[in-house]
Amino acid sequence: MPLPEESSGLDIPDGVPVIDVLHTGIDQHGHPFEVTHFVMRADFNGLDYNVPVED
Repeated sequence: MPLPEESSGLDIPDGVPVIDVLHTGIDQHGHPFEVTHFVMRADFNGLDYNVPVED
């Protein structure tokens, strides 16, 4: 559930959850170069991941 400042900043009604994402960007050499944290309203957003699986 959102923190009070997230609820007011995102104009979230009571009872609406958030999606809290911490993402680390990795370069072609496997080194991290960026960290991003973002919070989204779960009633307006979703995440879709494609994960390749090796045979």
